[in-house]
Amino acid sequence: MKRTKLIFFGLLALIGLDVNAQEMVKDIRTGVSSGISLSASLVNVNGTLFFMANNGTNGEELWKSDGTVAGTAMVKDIKPGASGSTGGLSPSLLINVNGTLYFVADDGTNGAELWKSDGTVSGTVMVKDIVFGSGSGILSSFAPANVNGTLYFAASDGTNGNEIWKSDGTTTGTVIVKDIKPGANGSNPGGFANVNGTLFFKADDGTNGTELWKSDGTIAGTVMMKDIQPGTIGSETAGLFNINGTLYFWADDGTNGMELWKSDGTAPGTIMVNDILTGSGSSHPSFLSEFNGKLFFSADDGTNGTELWTSDGTTGGTVMVKDIKSGSGGSGPFNFFSFNNTLYFGADDGTAGVEFWKSDGTTDGTVMVKDIYTGAGNSNPSRFIEVNGTLYFTAANYYGRELWKYTPLTGILETTVHLPENFTLSQNFPNPFNPSTTLSFAISHSSLVSLKVFDVLGREVAAPVNEYKLAGNYDVNFDASRLSSGVYFYQLRAGNNVETKSMILLK
Repeated sequence: MKRTKLIFFGLLALIGLDVNAQEMVKDIRTGVSSGISLSASLVNVNGTLFFMANNGTNGEELWKSDGTVAGTAMVKDIKPGASGSTGGLSPSLLINVNGTLYFVADDGTNGAELWKSDGTVSGTVMVKDIVFGSGSGILSSFAPANVNGTLYFAASDGTNGNEIWKSDGTTTGTVIVKDIKPGANGSNPGGFANVNGTLFFKADDGTNGTELWKSDGTIAGTVMMKDIQPGTIGSETAGLFNINGTLYFWADDGTNGMELWKSDGTAPGTIMVNDILTGSGSSHPSFLSEFNGKLFFSADDGTNGTELWTSDGTTGGTVMVKDIKSGSGGSGPFNFFSFNNTLYFGADDGTAGVEFWKSDGTTDGTVMVKDIYTGAGNSNPSRFIEVNGTLYFTAANYYGRELWKYTPLTGILETTVHLPENFTLSQNFPNPFNPSTTLSFAISHSSLVSLKVFDVLGREVAAPVNEYKLAGNYDVNFDASRLSSGVYFYQLRAGNNVETKSMILLK
């Protein structure tokens, strides 16, 4: 089977039908090896997508993409050679602050430090060498956040340990905010979140353990918000997330285990939302995300395993959306992203592996979009981001992890990591169906394609596809809501090839 080197298809829409287009933007590292890391961050800066990738020659470096093959290119080879400039850190440390991209890189001389880029070679420069020489000032807990146009992050200058820093993009304006835990160990701040212009984060002052803190960017204004679990152990606060001016996070008060909390920025207003796993056990809420003004997250209630949950900030309004994988194992939903009035994420239903899912917030509306890595293989869709109305993400199939895009225009999913060798029409699934089913086909050569549906009398009742299409694999969602129960035939024509199959609509 031929290997597709560069894959980028135009978006083909059908009038009056539900069409989706999902496609690989570029095979950055040809062959089976992945070009983009599983943890690679995708950041939108003024309509350009930035990310870290490895083309197999330059190591992991900064890349950008405008959504085309030609426009997907390395920005700068910061550290020449095959080792790359990420310095062993997660390449997810990218953030947009006022139209400038900030990230962490190691140029081979100064260690892992703070960099910025405007998308050009000359405009990709180190902001400050926080630890002079080859030592690294930025650790894996970089945790960047944008608050009122100022970049906040965690760094160690070699004297004060890992503490909270801020930067205006200049060398002199990149300074430590406060030495919360004096000494070389540092307070290890992280989980930075901007709530109404105030920075919230977790930190350990050496006395109270890891607790909830806030900062206005000054020494005096950097204080502990609340000692949720009194004593030196701390509540291990994490997952800080802002929804409509309310801070949500998870914490352990020493009695109820790790549960969902919220804060209005005051100590009295910092309270537990719901003890999802009652008693001292922990529900471990995680992957907090906003969708239509409500909080969505994953949690384990002790019965259904880790599943998709939602909360409106009240105890009664904190409920499970759907038990995707029946039983105590749980589907482990993760990487939630809200786009086009839909919540996208990864989950494992126990059959297809970890795949691409979506939800409208209801049980029935929570469904798998596509089994990208067919069978029980895991595509692990990650790092979702919207750029100019298109959803970009990374996903794996047989050939490794690459950059993909998804445009919800109408019901055709186009995924062609292989160019098919043969003309094939697959049996619809599900069958029988009510009211919709998926019609899948493959064409080995680009041609005019028609996919029509006929009743038992041979009358045409629908034409889901009638257009020129590129060689590839296609899934078409056929909605038969207006048709009566019965046997129908669907026929595919492409060039000189014709194939017909039957299906049953059972209402």
